[in-house]
Amino acid sequence: MVMHLTYLVISLAIVSLIIRTLFVNGRPFLVLTFDGDERLADAVNGLLVVGCYLTKAAYAVLFVRLGDGRLVATDLALHAVSAKLGLLLILIGCLHMAVMVSLTAWRLVVSK
Repeated sequence: MVMHLTYLVISLAIVSLIIRTLFVNGRPFLVLTFDGDERLADAVNGLLVVGCYLTKAAYAVLFVRLGDGRLVATDLALHAVSAKLGLLLILIGCLHMAVMVSLTAWRLVVSK
């Protein structure tokens, strides 16, 4: 039980930090992508934040029960939490890259 709570707290904190960073630093990129339309960029940025929270938080919560539940030693619990957090971070990175590629492709198509 402690391992599950530890995993949830750490993973949701990481997700929140990453999403906040992307929200703040992604705005200039979105403004550029949408040819200076700040209103549209802010709207898309807000929608991306909601999508990120839903996807990543749901993944983190669903991933809590992965495993056989027979962890006894603290070392095993630490390894399980580390593995789950690692997979969560890989998911976050892959989804971020997919969004960046999509937005870049959008920008190239619209600018022609």
